[in-house]
Amino acid sequence: MQRLAVALLLGGVLLLASWVVAGDPPGQSPEAPSAPRPDQVAQLVDDVNQQVELLRQRLELERRFTPPNRNPFTFDAGVPPPVQAPPVEPVVAPEPPAMPQLVAILTDKIEGGVSRRAVFSVNGTVQILKVGDAVDRFEVARIDADGVDLKGRDTPATVRLTIK
Repeated sequence: MQRLAVALLLGGVLLLASWVVAGDPPGQSPEAPSAPRPDQVAQLVDDVNQQVELLRQRLELERRFTPPNRNPFTFDAGVPPPVQAPPVEPVVAPEPPAMPQLVAILTDKIEGGVSRRAVFSVNGTVQILKVGDAVDRFEVARIDADGVDLKGRDTPATVRLTIK
């Protein structure tokens, strides 16, 4: 296998060397370009001048372009007249209902435990409530010795009231 590779390599090198040394085939030497005759030069100059004149005419056509009166990228008929809004009177928000105030926590001893009730003052009235009763917009969720948890009827918010 190595002998075959060496033989092919040497054959390729000999072929390349003979091609480089051989050069151009006899009788085909490159000819130097001949200079154009004066009448040919005049004709070429006239052709170039005609092309230049055509380009100048095209340039004048592009300069005479006038922009269109309408914008093809908008589809409205025009700018509508501005609309005046009627004067707005300030709106006074109603005061939120007053929070119930915890006045006291009542404790009763019953069989096996303690029963608690909360005393609230709401808008000048006194209410005594147990767990599950409603006071204003809240429901009593839990009563312990320190305070009361009120759960909103409309919202999941819980408010903690303590005795002051």
